[in-house]
Parts: sequence; structure tokens; C-alpha cells
Amino acid sequence: MDETTRRTAVLGIGSVLLLGGCSDAVDSGDEDEGNGTDDGSETDDANGTDDTNGASGAESADNESDGDADVSDDEDVDDADEDETDDEYEATAEGMSSDEFVARVEDVYDGEVAAYDETETHGALTLVGDADASRLELAGDVQELLDVYSVYVEEGDPPAEQLAGTVESDDGGMIGSVTVQTEWVEAYNRGDMSRAELRDRVLETVET
Repeated sequence: MDETTRRTAVLGIGSVLLLGGCSDAVDSGDEDEGNGTDDGSETDDANGTDDTNGASGAESADNESDGDADVSDDEDVDDADEDETDDEYEATAEGMSSDEFVARVEDVYDGEVAAYDETETHGALTLVGDADASRLELAGDVQELLDVYSVYVEEGDPPAEQLAGTVESDDGGMIGSVTVQTEWVEAYNRGDMSRAELRDRVLETVET
């Protein structure tokens, strides 16, 4: 092979190697670019998912916190209502005054409460009633009076011995009287006497 032919062959081989190297570089670049695109997409997707979940999680936590706050507020309101009810009961149980006793008698009695006087041992209640009232109506009035007086004995500071009731007509004439021994009512409150037994015993004291 002459010198000219040898140089031509060497140049041809060099060109082939050079083209082959460029092709590999291009392929490598394409792969790197593909990998870079994939990595970026996966990272972005992952970051996007994390951000979305994080925001949703925070919002969910806020909602749960608000829900807990609402429940707590409701419980506070319920507790306040219960405390108020307890306070009212304790205030009532601490003592019914004589004025409250008279007010309750006025609420249940069909007639008029003309007067009430009280000492440590005796109470005197004056009522205005119907002179033509039947014994049944009288028994009903006595029962209403006893229901109120039993509460007074239980919760207040009633006369130690008795309550005397006088019923008058509109013109001041005497219609009748009734006497309630405080110890009878105390026995009823303890459960030692029935409601009917207490009423019948008081009716035995009626004078007309």
C-alpha cells in the first residue's frame, strides 16, 4: 500500500471513530435529559402531593379543633345550667320564709288570704271563703293547705306547735276553723303517715 492510500485509510478510520463518539455523547445526553425530566416530575409530584396533604391535614386538624371547641362550649353551657339549677334548689332548701308560705297558699286557694300571723310556736291563717261550701270542697281546701304547709315544715321555719286556720265570709262572719298540728306534718314528711291519713286527721279538727 502506498503512502497516499495509507493516509486515506487512517483518515477514514478516524472519521468513523469520531462520528461514533459523537453519537454516544448524543445518546448519553438524551438519557440524561430523560432522567432529569423524570426526576423533576417525580420530585414535583411528590412535593405537590406532600403540600396538598399537608394543607388538607392542617385544615382537618383545624376543623377537629373547632369541633372540640364547640363541644367544650356546649359542655360549659350544660354545666352552667346544672350549676344554676343546683343553686336554685339549694336556695329553696335553705329556708322558705313565711311570706313565701302565704304566697303559695294564695296560688292554690280559690278564695282570698286575708291575714297571716306567726310566732315561734303558733301560726294564725285567716281565709275568706264560701259559707255554702260543701264538706267535699272543704276537704279539697284543707288538702291544698296541707300540701303547702308540709313543704313549709320541710324547708322553712314553721310554727313549732300548730297552724290554726280560720275561714270567714266576705262580711267578716265566722264560717269555720281548722287546726294543723306541726308534729303531724313532720310525721307525714318522714313517711310515718300517708297523705290521706294526715288530711283525715286535720278534718277531725274542723269546727263550723
